[in-house]
Order: sequence, then structure tokens, then C-alpha cells
Amino acid sequence: MVRWMLVGCLMSAVACSPPATVSEGRCGDGRISAGETCDDGNSIDEDACTNACQNAACGDGIVRGDLDPGVVGAEGCDDGNAEDNDACLSSCQPATCGDGILRTDLLETDEGYEGCDDGNDEPWDGCTNDCVVVGCGDGEIQPEMGEVCDDGNEVDTDACTNACRPAGCGDGSVWEGNEECDDGNRDNFDACLNACTTARCGDGAQRLDLSEGDEGFEACDDGNSDSDDACLTTCERARCGDGIHRRDLNPNHPDFEECDDGNDSDDDECSTTCISLGCGNGRLNEGEACDDGNIEDADACRNDCTLAACGDGVTRRDLQPGEANYEACDDGNAVDTDACTSGCTVAVCGDGVVRLDLAEGAEGFEACDDGNAVDEDACVGCQPARCGDGIVREDLNDGDDGFEECDDSNNDDGDGCSASCAREGVQGLVLYYNFESGAGAVPDLGGSGNRTDGAFEGRAGYINEGRHGNWAMRSPGGSGAGDHLKIRGDVTDLNMTDGYAAMAWIKVNNVGSGQGIIVLGACCNPRQGYTINLESDGRIRMWGGSNNNNSNYNAYSSARVNDGNWHHVGIRVTNARIEVLVDGNVSGSVNQSNLPTSPSLANSRDSHGQGNPHIGGMGISSRSGADVLIDEVRVYNSALSNEDWATAMAGN
Repeated sequence: MVRWMLVGCLMSAVACSPPATVSEGRCGDGRISAGETCDDGNSIDEDACTNACQNAACGDGIVRGDLDPGVVGAEGCDDGNAEDNDACLSSCQPATCGDGILRTDLLETDEGYEGCDDGNDEPWDGCTNDCVVVGCGDGEIQPEMGEVCDDGNEVDTDACTNACRPAGCGDGSVWEGNEECDDGNRDNFDACLNACTTARCGDGAQRLDLSEGDEGFEACDDGNSDSDDACLTTCERARCGDGIHRRDLNPNHPDFEECDDGNDSDDDECSTTCISLGCGNGRLNEGEACDDGNIEDADACRNDCTLAACGDGVTRRDLQPGEANYEACDDGNAVDTDACTSGCTVAVCGDGVVRLDLAEGAEGFEACDDGNAVDEDACVGCQPARCGDGIVREDLNDGDDGFEECDDSNNDDGDGCSASCAREGVQGLVLYYNFESGAGAVPDLGGSGNRTDGAFEGRAGYINEGRHGNWAMRSPGGSGAGDHLKIRGDVTDLNMTDGYAAMAWIKVNNVGSGQGIIVLGACCNPRQGYTINLESDGRIRMWGGSNNNNSNYNAYSSARVNDGNWHHVGIRVTNARIEVLVDGNVSGSVNQSNLPTSPSLANSRDSHGQGNPHIGGMGISSRSGADVLIDEVRVYNSALSNEDWATAMAGN
């Protein structure tokens, strides 16, 4: 009845008074009795009035089901408690991710577990929209959260800090194995340098975070290992009396020190104001021969204030070669036979003093030293001259012990110079020029005994382009009658009474109008002797003349030698035949019955071969003007066999 009255009141919008409270009754009878806040007379517990006749309220443990969601009083849940961090909020709404209330009633493996709940939809603030905690230390790099690295641990001293940033100097965390320290500041003058190394004396950064007396205090730090400047290696400031001689100041500086002996006595060589009272102060004191005030021991005044002298063991460096008292060395002794002579000059081969301080075979060893630069005597390069050293001795006469006729640098027999340095090989060599003297007269090395040495005249001379050795002679282009090697002395051994041979190596640079090669005859007053000529067409011509029958004899080579290369040319003459040979082969010949001989009968009045006997220059028929090199000129007093010719041609 009461319920219908209430409904009627509501429907008619007429104000009704609450039903009267009945003092006695029961819950569910539709009447509000004492102790009841409501009685809807039904058994539905999930409406506005519970079966306990109490007004439905959030937190009563009964989920109202009579209201649509969104209506005031509607409940999604009601767990009967006031806890907000379980499945049902104290507002009787189901807990959800994003409601801003963190559930704590579930295990991490339970469905609905929340690691966080920040009540927003921002996914990169540390709590995702799925209520999962994200951030530094979860092992996942979240660039959106400003993470550069994330190693998933809480170690702050490895390569990834707990701020998820790469470890680096200045981040305030000591990177193990890479940093000695890291104070997170940019102060380079405290206990930790900006390079994250521990401050220490000698690092060049003076500590300013300590007071004098504190452990590690530095008055200075210049970063070097020098103790003789303004800052000691202990990072204390240099001062007079510290026992260390400062050397970084000039004498005009107020802190300049001439000395520093570290004591407070003025009775020694260094005063308490660091002024030198002894040798080295630049003032001549009693007992000093000199005092130049420097620390250079290799000048005129030694560091002990004695005058420098040869033999004191210190080589002077203040003088130039040629100046008085110059020393190239000083070994401190008076021995003249070691590396440094008693005159303080470096021992050298040729100084006339035999070194005795070296064993044979050692570099610089001297077996002799005759004090000259002559190699052709008993001492060669400070070693005893010997047969086979390649140098012919000229200080001995034939018959003297050690006399040498030749020396070909070997100990072989059969090569023209025997193992005992006697000439051997082809016999009958009466004239031989090899031009190896290179200067002055050209010695005749023939074995006849007559020394018919040659002398250059006109523009003829030596040239360093030899065929067998270093030197040859040059009869230059455009040469005339006076441009040759004049044969001087007794030429009677060139007067042939039997067969003979003459030869030379030649190199034709320019054939011109021809040239004389070996000119031992002339025409025509008298008609006498024999010559080897270079013709203008490059052929070799033998001309011979006999005054006995006033006859001329000519033979020409078929080969030409004007190709700019060295060629061996020569003539071989007997009583019946003349042969011209080029490079060891017979290249032309003529039969004859009267031997052309006796160059000594020629004279300067001859129009052909003028001025003979000579080498180069004018040949027969006035041939001259070619540019020719001539080497290894030989004349034999017999017509050589082919074997001997080859031997001579080879230079033996």
C-alpha cells in the first residue's frame, strides 16, 4: 500500500510525506520500521533498498542492478570495502588500466596486473597505456624517452649509465676500466681532471682545491720533468736554497741562480743568495786559469776553470778547421799511434804515422804509412805493396827485390802479366801505349828496352773513354799535321828487318777526310816506313814505302769502321805479303817483294806523314781532320800468328 502511495506521489508529481515509521514490523513488509532506512517490500537485494531494509550504498557489498550505467548511483561492482587498489574502486566502479589507481591485489602473472597507472594516455612517460612500467633499466632502448642505451642493469660504472646514457667523461659516474675518476664537473684544477684522470703532480694542471699543508697541495705544476726551472718535479716553486740550480733564467732576472747547494753557508763555493763563489761564476778567482762563466766544457776554458789543451780528453767545439788550436779529436793521451794523434787530429792513412791500435782486418788498420799520396811505392793505401794489387811499383829498379814489370791485379799466369808481375804472352812488343797514365807523357810499355815515350802536341790529348782501361787518346776533328802524339826517343827498335805487326783500337766519331792512326813512315823524300791510315770512306789502308826500290805498297780493308763503335785495326807484314785486319779478321791484302821498314829515316820535310813517327794526326796522302779515339797502340817486331794476334787484341 505504501509502495503504491509512493508511486502515486511520483506519478502525480504531488508532494507526499514519507510513510510513517511503524515501531513494530518486519523488513520486507513494505513498511519502514525502526532500524530500517527503507522497506520496498520485495526480496530484490540489488535495488535501491537492500533485503536488509537499508538504502543501497556503494560499499555495502551489493552491486545494484536496477540502474543503467551512467545513472547516478549505478554500480559496476561493490566489494564491500573502501580499498581503491583492488578490482573494485571505492566508487564501486571496476578497476581499469588508466583510471589512475594502481592495483596491488594481483601477481605480475595475473590477468589485469598493473605495474603502474598514471591515469593518462601518454605512452612515453614511464607508464604505458597498458599500465606497463617502461624506463631506463628495463633493457629496452626507448628513444622517445630520451634513452640512448639501456643495458637492463643497475650498474652505473659500465658503458651504459643508470640514466641510460653512454658512459663518458664528465657524467659523474666512473666508467670502470676507462676512467680513473669522474666528478661530473668541468673544473680542471680539482682532484679529477677534465680528462677523468686523477690529478697528480706533473700533469700540468695545478690543483686549486686544496690549501697549503693539505695532502696533494700543489704550489705549481708545469707538466714537465725538469727540476731546474721555476717549478720543481715535486710541484713546489723553485727557490734559492732548495738545492736545485735553476737554469731557465737569464742573468738579469732577479731570481737568477749561479748555483744552489741547498745550505745556508757562505763559506763554500755557493752563497746563501745563490751566487757562485768559485769556478763558473765568470770572475777569475785565486787558483783559476780562466773562468768564462758558462757550463760549456768544450771551449777555450774548461768547466774546472783550466785552459783547454790538446790531450785533456775534451774535444774543443768552439773552433773551425784551420783555426789555431782546432781539435778534430782529443782522446786524453799522448799516444800518436791510435785513432787520435797527439796533435788532436784524426788518424788517417797518409799522415805518416802507423796506427797500432787496430787488429789486422779491422776498418782503418794500417800496416804502413809513408806519409805520401804515391801509390807506386812500397806502401799503398797504408798496406804493403804486393804483386797483384793492380799498381806497378816505380820505386825499384830491375833486379831489386819486389820489382814489377806489370801488375794486372791478379795472381794468374798466361794473361800477359805473370803471377810474379813479369810481362809474358806475345813476344816482340817493341812499342806499347795504353794511355792509362791519364795525364802528362804517355809511357812506352813495350819490352824492347828503348823508352820511346809519347808526348801530345797540338790539340791531341787524353780522353776518359778507353776501350780496355779508363783512358784513350783523342785525335780531334779538324786536326792537322801538328795534332798528334809525338813518339820521342830512340826509335831504332822500330826499324824492321823481318816481318812485323802494328795494331790499335779505334773509335771513329767523324770520319772527315781521314786520319793517320799509326804513322811510322812518310813519302816521298825519302819514301820510307809503314803507316795505318783511316780513309775518308771509313776503310783502313796500309801504306808502306821502300827507299830501296822507291816503291809504294798499299793494301785496303773491305770493312768500314766509321760506325761510331770501337774496332780493332792493324797490319801484318812479311817479305811477301801485307794484310789488313779489322776486328781480328783479314779484310784486305796485297803481295809484295820488298819489306817497307825504317821509320827513322822520315823527316819533317815529308809532305805525307809529316812529323812522323807519331800516333794520330796527319796520315799518308795528307789524310787528316777526322775525330778519332785511339787506344792500345802496339807494334811487334814479328808478323804475329792468328793465335798471338787474338791474344794481343784481347789486351794481353
